[in-house]
Amino acid sequence: MIPSYLQKELNILFFIIKKKDTSLREISSYLGISIQTVKSNILRINQSFEQYLDIKDFITSDNTGTIRVNQQYEKKAVECSYILKLKLLKLVAVFNYTVLLTTRPAIMKQEVLDALFISESYLTKLTYKLNTFLKPYHIKVKLSDNRISLEGNEIFIRLFSYIFLQDSFQDLEWPFSTISIDEMKSTLPQEALPTPHNKSNTKERSLYILYAVLYTRVEGHNFIKELNSPETLSFFDLFQDNVDIALIFHENRFCNLSEINKKNEIMVFNFFSRLFLSDTIQREQEIQLGEIFSIQKHPYCTLSKEIYTRFSRLTSLALPKKKEYIYIYYLSLILSLCHLIGDAFHSFVELYIPKLTVYLPKNDSLADAIKEQLAPIIEDEIHLEMICNFLHSLFNAEKKPKIYIYLQMTKDFTAMYVIENRLYALYNNNNISITSDYSKADIVVTDTLEKAKPNKQVFYLDSTRNMERWAELTTVIQNKFRKKINMENGW
Repeated sequence: MIPSYLQKELNILFFIIKKKDTSLREISSYLGISIQTVKSNILRINQSFEQYLDIKDFITSDNTGTIRVNQQYEKKAVECSYILKLKLLKLVAVFNYTVLLTTRPAIMKQEVLDALFISESYLTKLTYKLNTFLKPYHIKVKLSDNRISLEGNEIFIRLFSYIFLQDSFQDLEWPFSTISIDEMKSTLPQEALPTPHNKSNTKERSLYILYAVLYTRVEGHNFIKELNSPETLSFFDLFQDNVDIALIFHENRFCNLSEINKKNEIMVFNFFSRLFLSDTIQREQEIQLGEIFSIQKHPYCTLSKEIYTRFSRLTSLALPKKKEYIYIYYLSLILSLCHLIGDAFHSFVELYIPKLTVYLPKNDSLADAIKEQLAPIIEDEIHLEMICNFLHSLFNAEKKPKIYIYLQMTKDFTAMYVIENRLYALYNNNNISITSDYSKADIVVTDTLEKAKPNKQVFYLDSTRNMERWAELTTVIQNKFRKKINMENGW
């Protein structure tokens, strides 16, 4: 849907803002585009920032070729980038056309022509282009009696609409013109968003967009039909029986729904809420559901247990029971998503700008080993790839390397006490250890001569009052920690 030139610009922009610094070569290698293309796109990005946000030289480059966000914009880099992203997207006619179609159950053709300032012939071209894009989602644009609407798999329409609108608009603008956000707030039970004062605006906005998509589709009498898969249907029932968060349906806010439509809507809304509003459910409830799934004979649950067993055996992962239940909960959730949307999964992931890295293929020995272990029990290649990448990401979160620091301070007899106390105030003893065994040390902190040794980083700290060097020491510790995580295979 988005022109390739704009896709490249946004990918480059978001790659740069997530790095402290980078280079043309690194951007080129990671995104698979030429260095010259990267260079010309960075120029265009800076021009766009100046034109639309009155920000000059957002991205800078020095004599060494180091590329980074201008220091004066670092704190607001993410916000500014998302604002620019939305402004650039709104310059694209097919984007605006899609917004109209996803925020209304139907719209008159003349209203589209007026809103987009286009001719009928150009609308025909846009519709063809959009239909080509929507084909993997089993959705198409329908024109009937001069009314234009989306039709197809209703679950896919809801999923597409939510991801598209939430990722594009975030907390920047309200995308619905026929219903205000205040109307959404007034009709949504407060219990649907526990302790709202503790939630960020973006999280609240995500709920309102999800609810508005539901409200819009139901108002247009576009209901979710009976699920084709008995396994998915019975799994959704498991969710609802144990933790039902679809309060909007229980307070008669959709009183025109038949019982069967209401049941289907509740099941799907519950499921979507767990995917996109995961913190609506407390961690203890996730553990409780994981425990329930661990004893169920449901196909998704038994497969989740088998996946976890093979994965933990491969990696020698010994987790406490509560964490096991969390893994089983997540795996059951992702298996049900696989069966619900099937081969359209990657198409939905592609909607996000920037891309979701959690589902990007991993190329290392651990990823290969996980795939080899799970291939006999997961037939679908797409599902296998998705679950392997998911487990790979989860496993990295379980790694807990420790950094050993040796203190060699000879000029100030209080220095060792000060350094040790400050470091333990910043890091707990699970992450770092002050060691008296020089051979164990990863980092040697010294105020005098210390010759460099293999596998040891010597850090010179002339005084415990040197705040600049303290900041640099924390960076050194963090970098060493990251390197250890990357070096440890853990299996």
